[in-house]
Amino acid sequence: MAKTPGFYFGTVIFFLGLILFAAGVSETIAGVYNVIMIVELISGFILIVVGFRATTRPTQHESS
Repeated sequence: MAKTPGFYFGTVIFFLGLILFAAGVSETIAGVYNVIMIVELISGFILIVVGFRATTRPTQHESS
């Protein structure tokens, strides 16, 4: 099964979001509460969702 460029793009976005989210969680565990932590958590979660949707979306020939 050939993967589309959107699949690879979504995978990169997913893992970037995962790294951001993990950084936010580590700051939360360390007890450092600031604006950067909140931005890391929110943007990481959004990127995880966007990347997951891009990787699980059926290709054009599968959905027809």
